[in-house]
Amino acid sequence: MDKNTKEQITEKEVDVYGMIGQEIDFLEYVLVILRNKYRILFVSICMATLAFIVSSFLQKEYTAHVQLAIVEPERLGGVSPESIRAPEVMTLVERGFISNVVYDNHQDRVIAKMNSQMFIQYFIEKNELLPFIFTENWDKENMHWIEEFNPDLSLATRIFKNEHCLIDINSETQLIVVGIKWDNPTKAAALANAFAKHFNEFMRTQEIQQTDKVKAFLMEELKKTKIMEMRKSIYRLMEAQLIIKVLASSKKQHTLEVLDPAVPPLEKSSPAKKKIAFFTLLGVFFFSISFLIGRVIFMKIRLMIEQYESDQVTRENKISKLDKFTNEN
Repeated sequence: MDKNTKEQITEKEVDVYGMIGQEIDFLEYVLVILRNKYRILFVSICMATLAFIVSSFLQKEYTAHVQLAIVEPERLGGVSPESIRAPEVMTLVERGFISNVVYDNHQDRVIAKMNSQMFIQYFIEKNELLPFIFTENWDKENMHWIEEFNPDLSLATRIFKNEHCLIDINSETQLIVVGIKWDNPTKAAALANAFAKHFNEFMRTQEIQQTDKVKAFLMEELKKTKIMEMRKSIYRLMEAQLIIKVLASSKKQHTLEVLDPAVPPLEKSSPAKKKIAFFTLLGVFFFSISFLIGRVIFMKIRLMIEQYESDQVTRENKISKLDKFTNEN
């Protein structure tokens, strides 16, 4: 077989390989979709209807929101040194004990406290929410846990934070919005309002406990010293701690101020049956189209491969005949 004949066969082989990478005929795909349009619509509508019906059996939940503002640090029961004694007669130690520290990230610290496990556990216990969080393990009729179930408070905290509570802050107004999701709209609103109330109680208790610790420390220091000036300084510090404690106890809105209390929502927040049905319709619709296009592409590739294999056999036969003819001559 001469060189030119082999080159011609090689060129044909390249042409056969090029069939697989030929330009896609989009019109063919459009025609396939149009031929099956009623099937696509029927399946999509049926699946959307099924999703709508199934979502009707899901537990209904309502979300109530309360809008809050963080009380300025100066109003947190703090006492400036100048309001206790003239600054010129106070030592640096006294000023450090009496002054409340105002952090630059006060807002972040408050948000962190609201999300803290310590406060969430405090809130759950205050409102006796364990039976509602572990409802499948609670016997409502006899008011006790089923099969000696021992509720895990840490697990309850995670469930409450992930499924029932949302704390958000408006970047423009710096206002906090607390949303409580519950299966009863009245209960949702009550818990949202209680969230702010109990957080103020929680922060107030912490501040009072801190002043008590400082007072106890000062009492011990007072017993150790006989120096009159030192004793006077300690008495002034104890007086300041007493004022801080009194002011903290008298502040109703200690850390958070309620700007817009929660009211029972009129509409449920989940399940959103219309949204579920709509997205199911879209999902099935585009999946059906993708399936049809993929099926056409698969069939075309299979036909190309079959044609290529057939051409390969024909080509080998031609080469064999040419070699035989060459050998005979």
